[in-house]
Amino acid sequence: MNRRTALKIIPGALAMTAASQALMVPALGADAKSVNGAIELRNIWARASKSEDTTAYLDILNHGTTSDNLIAVNSPLAERCVLQKTHWSGLTMSTVAVTSISIPAMGRVRLTPGGTYIEILGLSQSLEGRNDLPLSLTFSEAGQIDVTAELTMRLLGPTRQN
Repeated sequence: MNRRTALKIIPGALAMTAASQALMVPALGADAKSVNGAIELRNIWARASKSEDTTAYLDILNHGTTSDNLIAVNSPLAERCVLQKTHWSGLTMSTVAVTSISIPAMGRVRLTPGGTYIEILGLSQSLEGRNDLPLSLTFSEAGQIDVTAELTMRLLGPTRQN
């Protein structure tokens, strides 16, 4: 491919990429920030489960100059919420409860399916017919941040990543 051909192809490819991304924007829970602005939560979603348990995922951004730790999660609709980490050994998967998740200074941590996530146990009411799930995340430095996770039937969650 010569330079002239490449210059003709690139603008069309960029336009197609922008158009396809505009079509893929899913409904997500509202982003939230801590009172001091250091911790930002994005892409907050949970599985729309018909059982008494479900899982939630999100991106945690630390804009601060010191690390912080996610130490607890609660929901008014659940008996308890547990921070979980998935471990893989070959093709065998196991999960382990963790007491906290460290968010490095000026860093990002993604809670994702097959990785680290929030397990929500003992839902007091069915999620059927609901669009969202209220959650409260507590950080060692930033304190409590209340968010709403968008419920979705997707197995791997939203396609948009900020």
